[in-house]
This record gives sequence, C-alpha cells and structure tokens, in this order.
Amino acid sequence: MAVVKAANAEVYEHTSRGVARAGVGEIPASVRSQTNRPIVLAYKYLAPRHSVILSALHHEEVHTLNSVADVALYQVLVVDTQRMHKLTMVVQNSQQQYMVVRDIPAAATVWSLRVNSLSTKPARGRDGTLMAIMAVWFYRRPGWTCRSPL
Repeated sequence: MAVVKAANAEVYEHTSRGVARAGVGEIPASVRSQTNRPIVLAYKYLAPRHSVILSALHHEEVHTLNSVADVALYQVLVVDTQRMHKLTMVVQNSQQQYMVVRDIPAAATVWSLRVNSLSTKPARGRDGTLMAIMAVWFYRRPGWTCRSPL
C-alpha cells in the first residue's frame, strides 16, 4: 500500500495493524506507476485483516513569482531628432506565456524581437501594451521533433 501526497500537507501514522512500514523502493513498479505524485509512506501487508490510521497536517501554500528579470540593460542611441531604444533582459520564467512591456508608444516601430536568440514577433495586448512571447518553439523534420529553448 502506498500513500501519496496531493497537497501541501504532512502525513503521519497514528496506528497500524497487520502491516509493516516499507521503503518506497520496495513498492512494486506496477503500483508506483499508477501515480505521478510523491509517495510519502509505504506499507507491506502482513495479515488479511489490516488497518492504518493516518492524520494530515495541512500547510498554507506560499505564492511565488511567475517570472523575474535577473539582468536588464536599457540603451538609447540619439541622432538628431531620432532615437533608437534597446532593451536587453535575462528573465527567468516559470508560468507566463508573454512578458508585458508597458509605456511603449503605440506609434513606436519595433525593429526586432529575439527570445533565446531566436527571432520572433511581438504582439499587442487588448490594452495596447507590447507583449513578447516567452517561449519560442521551432520544428524540425523528419518526425516533426519540437523543442523549446526555455
């Protein structure tokens, strides 16, 4: 018997009868393959009549940042009345599909956008903000192997 963890909780055994604690490695592969969650307790049956009483202590989930900019470099080249802005960022991203860049004038011309050294096209959000896709996918033949550089 295997006990899996499905939430931010600690699981404790109060009493057991007709079973013995086992290591997770002792659980047959056919049982381990039925879950993708961590197995926290395992038991071997010793008798046809058995019972295990468990308790769970639930912990509050702590929210983390979805993305963070480790490095940002902003450069401006001014020639007469023309300005060219360059923004280079190193971003760690765990969940966001797009990075929103605010305060870019709607009339501005975006010359290029590269994500993980691959050219891509920016998008405009509903509120007019400039959006850069965070994952750039490319496909190769044969077999249509796909890979994301992120």
